[in-house]
Amino acid sequence: MTMEATENNEDSRRPDPNSNGLRLFKAPTFNIEQLPFEILAHIFQLYVIEDKQERTASSVRPNGAFPLGSVCRTWRRVAWTSQHLWSSLSFWMRKETTENQIQLAIEWLGRACQHPLEISLQGYIEEDLSLDSRSQQNFVAILSPLIDAIGRSLDRCNRLELLNLPSSTYARLTLSGKPPVALQYLTLRCADPIARLDLALAAPVFLQLEGIPMDCLSIDYANLTEFSVSEIPINQVQQVLAGAPRLVKCYLMDIDDTDDEEWERKSVVCREMTELRACPMYYHNDVVADLLRSITCPSLRVFSVVDHVSLNLHTLIGFLLRSSCPLTHLTIGEENTTCEDLVRIATALPSLTFLSLTKYEEAAVALRSSSSVNSFCHTLCLDERYHTVSDVDSVNQKNSMPVMLPGLRHLLIETRSLFSWEYLPGLRSRYCYEANGTRLREEMGRSALESISIIYEHPDRGYDGRDSDIHHKIHVDESDSEKYLIQNWDTFSQLVKLSGEIRLDLQVERGFWREHLFALSYTALKRTSGRPPEDVKQFMCSRTWAPQRLT
Repeated sequence: MTMEATENNEDSRRPDPNSNGLRLFKAPTFNIEQLPFEILAHIFQLYVIEDKQERTASSVRPNGAFPLGSVCRTWRRVAWTSQHLWSSLSFWMRKETTENQIQLAIEWLGRACQHPLEISLQGYIEEDLSLDSRSQQNFVAILSPLIDAIGRSLDRCNRLELLNLPSSTYARLTLSGKPPVALQYLTLRCADPIARLDLALAAPVFLQLEGIPMDCLSIDYANLTEFSVSEIPINQVQQVLAGAPRLVKCYLMDIDDTDDEEWERKSVVCREMTELRACPMYYHNDVVADLLRSITCPSLRVFSVVDHVSLNLHTLIGFLLRSSCPLTHLTIGEENTTCEDLVRIATALPSLTFLSLTKYEEAAVALRSSSSVNSFCHTLCLDERYHTVSDVDSVNQKNSMPVMLPGLRHLLIETRSLFSWEYLPGLRSRYCYEANGTRLREEMGRSALESISIIYEHPDRGYDGRDSDIHHKIHVDESDSEKYLIQNWDTFSQLVKLSGEIRLDLQVERGFWREHLFALSYTALKRTSGRPPEDVKQFMCSRTWAPQRLT
């Protein structure tokens, strides 16, 4: 080998100074079209699912697989021949919707062939009540071909959602003669009354209705496991409960009295029901109480009565005792219950892990908040500093008392009454004292407690949040303007310690703004009580306390 060849060979083994001692290799090229047909179709399916989720959240009709078929002939062949890519149609009917777009949606359904379908069709009748009769006729004329196509596909439709469509379209849906035997999930919302919707051969597991009377709908409830309805008379509620032995979750919004004079309340046992949420149409009627007197739910775990200020506690306790259910979640109004009522509930339901005490949403009809919530938290508080003791026997008795709601994990309170924030640390820890008041030890009273969330609604409904001064536009007496805040640095420090052990969310709602109690109290206490303790100062500096505007 010549010297020149040897040098060339050594140069070829010498690392490139620009490569940091590493030899550069050319990466092999890869073309996505080399993937097998099935793999490429699966990747397309992931895109279609993501596109559906994003566009549904932004209320825009999804493009789905159409853009994929516009890339190249290979992608077009895969997209056009993969039936599952066309199995989900979400279409939003707008004023500017054209007949060509309707035909495109019909073609979409045709490409799914015999694949099971998920269809969501939304109109705009409810959102634009100014439409005259001619506009509605044009709306129906343009939409009818798509309704007919959906009707012809009902036998393979697994999920159907029809929102804000004219009443005539619902009746037209069943004229095709295709039985909805595969229908599992059905959501219907109508802005105007419908005559009749015959889906007798459908036995869905999920049914959500809004603005559609139950006596206008013919359907089989035998397989129903989740039922959500609004604006329904109580006799129709009982009809559904009696015909749905598998019902697990039931959400009843705006329940109303019945006009049927011949209706008689009958007892219904809902053996499988684990969750019941009810709200009356008018805050003063007793339909929820009538419902509770007529049903028994031995498996109930979650119970919520929303915006009800006239529910009799005796009726509620009677329902719970009759059901003998392992209730873990309870939501009731705080404005129609006394402290004694809440104590009775807590004593009767030691299995509770979630307790929510809410205020009535409509301030114009809300009852004036009493001190029941504050007194109830005083009863729950385990710290003997806030309980009166007279002798050694009473002290020993209190130290040995069982903890009320021992398994409580989450406490949520919304109130318009002043709250004593110093009780909160005692909700978790139990303090034992001698007769002379000397604290012996601290015990964990509710070791499972994970979070406390309290929202206090300030009486100043006109506060606009433009001034951070705590006295700005507060329409209450000056002497009462700061009573809703943390009153001293000692309580503040204890709450800081508690926030390190559990999730502690304390808010003040004023007008259209929700502000942090810690931030408001910190500003006020620095003015009235001087410099804050070091732990409080570090806590406040480690977080942001921006107010939140309510929508």
